[in-house]
Amino acid sequence: MKAAKKPTSQPEKTENTLVIVNSILIGVLVGLVLFALFRFITYKPDHATHYHANWQVWINGQQQMFPEPAFYQEVASCSINDDSDPLHRAHMHNNVYDVIHVHANGVTYAQFLENINSSAQKGYVNLAGKVYQDNPENKVTYLLNGRKLDSLSGIVIRSEDKLLINYGSETDAELIARDNDIPNKASEYNLKKDPASCSGDHTTTLQDRLYNIVF
Repeated sequence: MKAAKKPTSQPEKTENTLVIVNSILIGVLVGLVLFALFRFITYKPDHATHYHANWQVWINGQQQMFPEPAFYQEVASCSINDDSDPLHRAHMHNNVYDVIHVHANGVTYAQFLENINSSAQKGYVNLAGKVYQDNPENKVTYLLNGRKLDSLSGIVIRSEDKLLINYGSETDAELIARDNDIPNKASEYNLKKDPASCSGDHTTTLQDRLYNIVF
C-alpha cells in the first residue's frame, strides 16, 4: 500500500500563498515598468494645428503693409496648445503682413480680423478704426481663391487660401489680375517651424515624456 500523503500544515499553506501573491505582485510591477518604459520611449507629442494662409489688403490702389506692432503677435506671448486664447488661434508674426498663422481648427477670417481690431462685412471694411464703405465711386470686394464673396462672415481659414480684400474703383479684370499676383507664401511657411517659442518649435523634454507616462 502507498503511504498516505502527509497533509499540508497551516504554516506551509500560508507560505505557499505568500509566494503566489508575491509572484503576482512582481509580475504586475514588471508589467507596469515595461508599460511605462514603452510609453517613455515611444512618446510623440501631439502637434497642435499649425498652418498658414495668404492674404492682401488693397485700399485705393495701395497695398496695406500693416507696419504698426499692434497688428502682430509677439513671439514671446505664444503658448503651446493654448487654443483658449483668441490671439493665439490666428495672427501674424514678425511684420510679415501677407501671411496668416492659424493654430486652431475652425478659425474664421472674421475671428482673425477681430484679433487685429478689424472687421469685414458686405460693402464695409474696418481696418483698425479706419472705415471704408461702398459709395458710387468705390466698392469693397472680397476674393477668396478667385471666388467673389459678399462678406467674410463665417468663412473658415483654410491652409494656403488666397484672400484679397480690395477697396477702390478697380474693374473685375483688374481685381482678378491682382488676386492672381498674390504669392503663395503660405506654402513655404507650412514647411517651416513656427517662430521661436510657438507650438511648431516646441522641443520634446524629459518632463513631457514623464508627464505622458502618468497621463
